[in-house]
Amino acid sequence: MAFGRGRRSAAASAAAAPPIARLHEFVAEQGYELCGRHHEIYLGDPRRTAPERLKTVLRHPVRRA
Repeated sequence: MAFGRGRRSAAASAAAAPPIARLHEFVAEQGYELCGRHHEIYLGDPRRTAPERLKTVLRHPVRRA
């Protein structure tokens, strides 16, 4: 099943903020720096899955600091 690109809800944006902040902290602790924009891969169908069961993969390009 494939999903097209779309805008995410304000609730999804708010839910993603803490994990993205933790990702940024981890990257810095490991001696890397962020380069470019992060992107999110949504797993599951939001039309059929309860919000608390949805999963998102966060990816962010990095380089050695």
